[in-house]
Amino acid sequence: PPLAPQPAAAEPAGPPQDPRWATFLGHVVGVEAAAERCRELEDRLGQAARAEDFVEAARLRDELREARGADLLARARGELDAAVAQEDFAWAAQLRDQAGTCLEGWWAGRGTDGD
Repeated sequence: PPLAPQPAAAEPAGPPQDPRWATFLGHVVGVEAAAERCRELEDRLGQAARAEDFVEAARLRDELREARGADLLARARGELDAAVAQEDFAWAAQLRDQAGTCLEGWWAGRGTDGD
């Protein structure tokens, strides 16, 4: 049997009208731009190393280090990786639990319908 038509939504479709939404979106765009910049620098660093242009490679390495330092997620990931490498699992677990690094790449929320 065909599905019955659903009643129209009470709210218009689209992003929430809360002004914090624009702030959140700005943060997401900034994080994505920083990650893209790091990928670009990593690629250029690899090219410079393969070409044995070590002066350029050193400059790019420093620029990449600075770009990663500005990326809070990359810093948290780096601290977590270092703790695991040092087998300091208590510290790694604390970083994971308090920093939300285990949720990297996930955006979660709850709808108003309880879904």
